[in-house]
Amino acid sequence: MGLLPDALPGYQAPAQVGLAYADIVSSPQIKALYVMGANPVRHLAGPEFPSSLEFLVVQDLLLTETAQQADVVLPAVSFAEKDGSMTNVDHHVQAIRRALRPLPGAKADWEILVALANAMDAQWSYADPRDILLEIAADNPFYAGLTWEGLGKQGVRTQEQEVARA
Repeated sequence: MGLLPDALPGYQAPAQVGLAYADIVSSPQIKALYVMGANPVRHLAGPEFPSSLEFLVVQDLLLTETAQQADVVLPAVSFAEKDGSMTNVDHHVQAIRRALRPLPGAKADWEILVALANAMDAQWSYADPRDILLEIAADNPFYAGLTWEGLGKQGVRTQEQEVARA
């Protein structure tokens, strides 16, 4: 989506630049951390987070070194167990079609985030990955004009959409 540590989706400049990755995982200023699909413990100087970290949530499909230290682990699913879309480094958008049934209790990342947001009274109303893709297309210039149907039967953006995008 064009998201970097110092840029918002679509490489848009943030109002305020946050901490770099190394600073986040090692800073005594960070009291709580929510980790999705990453294993930052591998990047620490020692085997554990700073003792100043009071609360750690890990959303992942494996019980990584980071997940083993978590206060809460939210079981996610792999790309093969969910519907959705992904974008490669060249901004080519592809559909992901579920091929496997997820294990009981595991959810797609978007489902976990929607449930968490709604538990905090955000009232997100996404019903499926299509709703999310439509919002992304409306807000991110890299996705302008993209539709779920436009990803085509093979799961890639159609040639007509590429021409319209250019």
